[in-house]
Amino acid sequence: MPVNDIAGAWKSFGWNVVETNGNSIEELLDAFQSSESGKPTVVIAHTTKGKGLPSIEGKTGWHHARLTEEQYQTLSAELEGTI
Repeated sequence: MPVNDIAGAWKSFGWNVVETNGNSIEELLDAFQSSESGKPTVVIAHTTKGKGLPSIEGKTGWHHARLTEEQYQTLSAELEGTI
């Protein structure tokens, strides 16, 4: 959900802000290691809903959807690359 300048809000409270690609494990690990002496750190991870599943990627309706057994089987096959 869009939030107006969340990084700026944290910075205004004196926090160290690290923004990163939340779909990248490597970038997240780097972000978790970031710190600035004497300041708390917040990590803002920008993500894509359904990343890696072409049939649902970026579709907001799937943010809270419950899968049927058929949908589960189809999405599992997508993840395994068999579709």
